[in-house]
Amino acid sequence: MLEIQGILFVKDASQLIAILAMAIGVFISFFDITENQKSLRQGRCRESLRVILGALKVVDWLYVPSMVIGAATRLIFGYVFYWFGLSKNNYLPVGLFLLLIFFAVPLAILTNLFQDGASWFLDFLLSIIIASALLLLFGGNTRVKFFNSLLAVYLYVAVFILLPGYFFVTVTGRILLMPTEYAAIASLLAMPILYILCYSLNMLVDKRSQLLSVFIAAVPISYIFTFVAFIAGHLATPAYASGQNWSLLLGSLFFSSLSLTVFSVLVRLGSVVWSLIGSFVVGVISSYLMLYVELIYGGTSQAAIGAFNGLLGREAHGDSYTLSPIFWVTHLPLVPCFVVFCFVLLSWIAKTLIVIEQKIGGGSSCISRPFLMTGAFLITSGGLLIIAMQLFST
Repeated sequence: MLEIQGILFVKDASQLIAILAMAIGVFISFFDITENQKSLRQGRCRESLRVILGALKVVDWLYVPSMVIGAATRLIFGYVFYWFGLSKNNYLPVGLFLLLIFFAVPLAILTNLFQDGASWFLDFLLSIIIASALLLLFGGNTRVKFFNSLLAVYLYVAVFILLPGYFFVTVTGRILLMPTEYAAIASLLAMPILYILCYSLNMLVDKRSQLLSVFIAAVPISYIFTFVAFIAGHLATPAYASGQNWSLLLGSLFFSSLSLTVFSVLVRLGSVVWSLIGSFVVGVISSYLMLYVELIYGGTSQAAIGAFNGLLGREAHGDSYTLSPIFWVTHLPLVPCFVVFCFVLLSWIAKTLIVIEQKIGGGSSCISRPFLMTGAFLITSGGLLIIAMQLFST
């Protein structure tokens, strides 16, 4: 019998998600049943559910994957535009920048002074102050226009790229030395700094180059997912080392972001099957290369064979299968395909419930009682997941 270390964590986590889904489904259904009939047509959430259920009601079974992929594409580029474009409704970049200037920089100066830190950092901040003063004095003088342009470029690079980059590297270096549980929490505090850095880099990108913008926008998400993978591997196999280091983190940021970028390209080509196959192949290759680089960095002999074994969940030079932290991190490039596959399955489940409701109740609940249909969907999906996990463990 094949024994996989850490598989019990997958089963328990899946069952916990299923129970939570069923509990939420029961609550939503009870809320819909007991709600005042006059308010059944009101609410933004209710209207959103009506749109989704109505789309699933009329779409053909074979076109459900196309609908899911189309929604994923709109979500990706909508995320890039809102969080990394010049959106008038997004005040987060300005707020984070002000927090960086008026809180993080003074705190870094005090820390640098009291801990005998790098002397160059104070010189660097002094150069920013001097450049700002010179630009303020000579900014309107056309005779030194080229000099002013150089000062403006230096200030942008120094304030928006080098400064958050230095903070990010310093904070992340300390996070990687923490225990896995604390590192996962601390990564939430470091991610805004990375967001400012990526936002500033994206401002330098030609707006016609959407793919590079997607890659840059995917980096902060990959950062959080990397530490989630670390904590998942730690909970699955507590006896194994967490593997937290710069090479694995940087490899995850690059290859996970690259996989999402390629996925966003392939899903726009038209063919659903080939786009999913292509995305899966790119994800596998990215995972393999990440493992290969990590094994070379760790000084492992026969890294090519070890990376292939790690891709299958085996130890680099062993026969045992284990879901260690390195396994979870190096399989992050496969997340886009996995998420789309799960949502296609969930959409088919919802479509099945809609067809059953059409046969029994005439199909009116999709429009009049969207919460009730959503609750039934969550209860059914949670029950199927529990059954699947029981069969899998058996």
